[in-house]
Amino acid sequence: MSQPEHSAHEASPPASPNPYDSPRAAIEPSRPGVVPGYERLNPWRSIWTQPRATIRQIVDTNPTNMVVLLAAIGGISQALDQAAARGLGGMIPMPAVLGVALVFGPILGLISLYVGGAVLWFSGRLLGGAANYEHVRAALGWSQVPLAFGLVLWIPKFLALGPKLFDGYIFGLVPVEQNLLIATGVAEVVLGIWQLVILINCLAEVHQFSRWRGLGTLLAAGALIGLAVFIPAMIFFMSAGGGGL
Repeated sequence: MSQPEHSAHEASPPASPNPYDSPRAAIEPSRPGVVPGYERLNPWRSIWTQPRATIRQIVDTNPTNMVVLLAAIGGISQALDQAAARGLGGMIPMPAVLGVALVFGPILGLISLYVGGAVLWFSGRLLGGAANYEHVRAALGWSQVPLAFGLVLWIPKFLALGPKLFDGYIFGLVPVEQNLLIATGVAEVVLGIWQLVILINCLAEVHQFSRWRGLGTLLAAGALIGLAVFIPAMIFFMSAGGGGL
C-alpha cells in the first residue's frame, strides 16, 4: 500500500500577519531545532543580508540571546574609535588606553542598549509600532554585529602602528601607515553604514511596519534625544543669564 501524500497545508509555512514580512520557505515540521513556520538561520551570517527574517527568528525564540554581549562588544569598538580620534594616547600610555576601552566601553554599550532601546521603543510606538521593549533591545543589540566584526580591523593597526595609533598625529606617519589607516577607515565607514541599514530593518520588523517607518523611528529617536539635551541646556543658560541681570 502506498504511503499517503502530505497535503499542501502541511508543506507550507503559516502566513505571517505582518504584510511587510518577507516570504518564508517551507520546512519540515519534524525537523529538529526549527521553529514551525521558519527556516532556521545562523544569525551571525544572516543578519548581514536577511536582517528582517533574522531578527524575527530571534525575537520569536529567545529575544535576549547574545544581546548584552553584542552591546558590550559594540561599546568597546566605539570606545577604541573615540580614543584614537581624540588622541588619548598623547595623555596616557597605550596599555592604559586599552584598559579604559575594555572597562568603560562595555558600560557605555550597555547604557546605550537600555536607554537607546527605550527611546527607540517609544519613538516606534509613536509611529504605530507594535514591538515591546525587549524586542527593540534585541533589534538594537543585533545591529551591533558589524561593529563586533569591525574589531578585527584593529589587529593590523595595532601591529603596524603600536602606540602611535592613539597619538592623534596621522600626518606624522609614513605613507604606508597612512594608507593602512585610510583603508581601515573606509572599511569602518562601510561597516557603520551596514550597521545602520541592519538597525532600520530590524526596527521595522519588530515594530511590524515598513522600512521607511523604521528609518522614521530612528530619526524620531534622535530628535527626542536632541530635545532632552537641548531643553535643559536652554533652561540652564536662560536662568544663568537672568541671574546675571
